[in-house]
Amino acid sequence: MNYDRIILELMERVSRLEEEVSEIKNSKQVVEEETKPQKDLTKYLLVDENKAYLNNQLVLNVVRLYVDKNPTITEAELKEAFPDGLQDKLYGVFRKIEDIPANYQNRYFMDDEEIISTYFGEIAICSEWSQNSIEKFIDQAKELGFEIRPIYRRENARKEEIISFIEEAKDKAKNAGKEYIDLVALDIQSALGLTNRAPSVCNAMRRCMTTEDEVLRKTKSMGSTTFTVRYYL
Repeated sequence: MNYDRIILELMERVSRLEEEVSEIKNSKQVVEEETKPQKDLTKYLLVDENKAYLNNQLVLNVVRLYVDKNPTITEAELKEAFPDGLQDKLYGVFRKIEDIPANYQNRYFMDDEEIISTYFGEIAICSEWSQNSIEKFIDQAKELGFEIRPIYRRENARKEEIISFIEEAKDKAKNAGKEYIDLVALDIQSALGLTNRAPSVCNAMRRCMTTEDEVLRKTKSMGSTTFTVRYYL
């Protein structure tokens, strides 16, 4: 009996199993990445201040500016300007400090520098805003004369950055007179300074393919760093 051959076959089998486990993990990662709800990280430019804010900070600063412009505004008038219904939940856009229950205070901007002093007392601004509610708030703020512009969304920007890199690499290769270019997921990830983003890179590589392009290194998972595509130019 050739024990050396048996040991070698066992080692090869273990190596294949390890590779399959790794690819299953990558496959699970890409499915989770594609199905999980993405956090809204859009920033908004408040032109009145020429500053960009995340959605809840935008609300805080718009209301602060409105109060500064209307120093004698009453609570009823401020409620008319920023109705509770703009906020999807039960918290309203703002509340007087003394009207906020202790167990709700973590849902408002309660630091000293965040509390807004008004003609009718101190108020706190709700810090919880969904995409739907912030869109309603922005529409209302525009009605009040504010100019607000979304300037970028980080999650989408990363995907577009990967696609842009691929398209630029294809253009450079074409301008250099090449008939095709081979791109590897790991090389793209490294060039962009990304870590653990192979699933996103592979998805972007697939999006950039035409019917003429071909996958040179196909893996069982949908997000392996060895995934390789030949793009014809």
